[in-house]
Amino acid sequence: MESLTGQHWDKLYIAGGGAKNATLNELTAHYTGKQVVALPIEATAIGNLKIQMQI
Repeated sequence: MESLTGQHWDKLYIAGGGAKNATLNELTAHYTGKQVVALPIEATAIGNLKIQMQI
């Protein structure tokens, strides 16, 4: 995404069920060099609801 948008992010926010996987989060941080922030697993459903209500 960074190469496509020309923007840079220092953090990656992981939402949904994958956020519970500590090993995946650690590997993601290691291979991207970014801080990984695990959000609550409910974040996916709440975000989806928010988008649905805006349409």
